[in-house]
Amino acid sequence: MLLALLLALSLSAAQDATCCNEFIVKTADFGALKGFASGYGIEVAPFITYPNPSDEVLELFGDYYLVTIPGGGRVSVDSFYLLLKNMPGVEEVEPNAILQVGPELESASLEETFSTHDSTFEGPYIPNDWGYWYQWNLHTTRADWAWNITKGDSNIVIAIIDSGVDTSHVDLRNNLVAGYNFIDNNTDIQDTYGHGTRVAGVVAAEIDNYEGIAGIAGGCRVMPLRCMDDSGDVKLRQATNAILYAADEEAKIISMSFSGGGSSAERRAIDYAWRKDRFLCASAGNESQDTSNLYPAAYKHVMSVGGSNRDDERWSDEDCGSNYGESVDIYAPGEHIWTTMLGSNYGTCRGTSYSSPAIAGLAALIWSVHPEYTNEEVWDAIISSADTIEIDVGKVLRMNCDLFTASAPSIQKDTLSFDYTGTKPTDYRLTFYDVSGRKVYETHGSVGEMGRIDRHSPLPHGVYFWEMRTRFGTGTGKVVYLK
Repeated sequence: MLLALLLALSLSAAQDATCCNEFIVKTADFGALKGFASGYGIEVAPFITYPNPSDEVLELFGDYYLVTIPGGGRVSVDSFYLLLKNMPGVEEVEPNAILQVGPELESASLEETFSTHDSTFEGPYIPNDWGYWYQWNLHTTRADWAWNITKGDSNIVIAIIDSGVDTSHVDLRNNLVAGYNFIDNNTDIQDTYGHGTRVAGVVAAEIDNYEGIAGIAGGCRVMPLRCMDDSGDVKLRQATNAILYAADEEAKIISMSFSGGGSSAERRAIDYAWRKDRFLCASAGNESQDTSNLYPAAYKHVMSVGGSNRDDERWSDEDCGSNYGESVDIYAPGEHIWTTMLGSNYGTCRGTSYSSPAIAGLAALIWSVHPEYTNEEVWDAIISSADTIEIDVGKVLRMNCDLFTASAPSIQKDTLSFDYTGTKPTDYRLTFYDVSGRKVYETHGSVGEMGRIDRHSPLPHGVYFWEMRTRFGTGTGKVVYLK
């Protein structure tokens, strides 16, 4: 009776999402685990599956193993769970859960999703991609204004942990870097399910190639990490390996469009990626409910992204809708999103699966302009530049691609001149420092979207460092001033 009660308490939270015969085990006594396994025909494999993991990953996960229980044995899987839990040296046992992707696919004609180009957007960068005019999400979030500053630096790589990518898609093929397949443990990242291709298009569809749509950060590149199988399932072990892989490789940003009940191993991988200065974001889920325990979105170092619609309301349909609640950090467009489909096709989708890559794209734009930022500063920039909207559950933040840059000639005489580009009017503070770092002059004012600031300075001639700070970003530089 006691064993049955313990089992119910241990497995109830994950019962609906377990891969019924696989467990992730952390143990300090591999010999005991191996001896136990050999007596029952249990398969034990290292938790880390990809080649050449870093020393830090091996230190963190070298004592983690995947234990696979054979079917049809004389001992039930439930009993094996308890035996593993009580084995000497074992610190953790958790199911190799199957993570979920909610309903999100739809299709629509061009007429149903056409967005007229409002005159209030006079001044955005207009790409030559024919589908741009149907991408209301770019207009609402002012991504097209941000493109006046940057379309994304090709050195910024976004890891998409999903079903892979259609590597021959005309709007994606030039923006891909090598990835990995965690299902078959090889480098074949070709998408056969379609979800990853749709997610990738939101963030990195090529800009100005006279094709299809424009990604929010279409100048950046995508690292496809294939974890989702042809049924749309993502196993916990594969997703965790993908997070670690992305952190160790060149990806600065990690976007995840799946959810589950949480895991010690997954949380450890998230924390590792954060310490490696990676920015992480994840979809808040599509159950249309108040949730605070849906992971990876609910982890401390993951930005949880809900979905909004073109009317700046919470995206919600009869059969599904964006989750909400205190754990959701920000909202991004998640309804009627034009994106890339398998076979170099295009269509519209709905769901927070497409909200998360929108935030990933904004993070990529910010890092393109401010490569010196830490992941925490990128996080703060996204939050501070967001618009406040009122939805059915109260006031929330909705992403806005507000960026700001400033530049100045290196040698100036009499008048100090600064060129700036922003995505909306803002106040600024311009500060000068001498070569010792002492603040010697400061002025402030307001600026529009783009233009020039001229100031007659009281400074003596010399070399100065300057900083122009706004709520949307900061420009810095050095100038030789002559009088």
